[in-house]
Amino acid sequence: MNIKYILPLLFFFLISCQPLYYGISFDKPDLNTIPEENLSDKVENWEDGTRISGKRGEYEWWYLDAMSNDGTIVVIYFWRVHFTAAKHFIGYSITTPDGKSYFDIKYFKDKNVSFEEDSCNVQYDDNHFIGNLKNYSIKVDPFGKNLMGANLNLESHSTPYRPKDGLIRMGDDYFAWLSAVPNGSVNGEIFFQNDTLKFSGHGYHDHNWSNAPFQQMMDSWYWARGTSGDLTYIGALLNIRRDRGNYKIPILMVSKNKELLLSEYGPDDLEFSIMEPYISKEVKNNEYPNKVFILKSKKSDVKLTFSSNNVIDETNLFDRGNVPGPIKSIFQMSTIDPTYTRFLTETELIISEKKFEGEGILEVMDLR
Repeated sequence: MNIKYILPLLFFFLISCQPLYYGISFDKPDLNTIPEENLSDKVENWEDGTRISGKRGEYEWWYLDAMSNDGTIVVIYFWRVHFTAAKHFIGYSITTPDGKSYFDIKYFKDKNVSFEEDSCNVQYDDNHFIGNLKNYSIKVDPFGKNLMGANLNLESHSTPYRPKDGLIRMGDDYFAWLSAVPNGSVNGEIFFQNDTLKFSGHGYHDHNWSNAPFQQMMDSWYWARGTSGDLTYIGALLNIRRDRGNYKIPILMVSKNKELLLSEYGPDDLEFSIMEPYISKEVKNNEYPNKVFILKSKKSDVKLTFSSNNVIDETNLFDRGNVPGPIKSIFQMSTIDPTYTRFLTETELIISEKKFEGEGILEVMDLR
């Protein structure tokens, strides 16, 4: 075929990949930035139970992010997804004290999983994520080529948190977030490469659920958490798609032990800055993630900074999801290459000119 015919066909083929990935949402309402406050101020135990019904397009996950005193970092999440057929899996990553990261996924059949609505009680075969906002048990039998597993207990030292009612609505679509344990102690053991390792440190647990794919609602997000002594803080920035309103939604929470000191949400409450791009080898077409993330209250004298030169995970999400190489290449030619970057950070919290330094985690999810 003549090249003058091939190039237009290739162009239209690549353009067609974008609606396939992003969906078409130009006829849907923009974001409602003031969610209904249909829950009480106090988070209740049932909110960490399953929040979806299993309809097509829905998904949710329960997530643990923990750091041992020796510098080992463990991330475990139990996912349920209903995009086409139902899928259930455990994702598990370990970052060793020398900075090397390992990741694997294990899938489970529908008949071997169960969930409860009145509390967090997630069972995948003999693996589980069970808790009551105060104490949690997370058990993962060793699996994968590195035989990664865990038998951990999480004890909360903070108050559960959600901004407003935790739901960000875009017409009939929504994304929801509950930080069930902003900070707590984590103890037990992990399994790695035929070794059983004692684990003692601190951690975080949240629960997310939605009824539409990320990329159909958001371009990207920044999420970060940290501690300094008895202070705990969480920051986020959600970048909503242009055809969903093009909103930038910052979120900031600061607590001292179990006392909530500050909860601010949205551009009326907060200013934000992202700066110092990290040149990631995984990014081919899109903007690079920034390794400095700053949130500043407009209503009180509070400023929080996460900054890092320490990358502990960077991956192309098509690789992590085992998307076949030819499909991945086609999407990348169409300027789509979603990436995930995770930083170990230093933190600086300023409250009324008093400075508190600490450590934290910053993750950048670029869905474009």
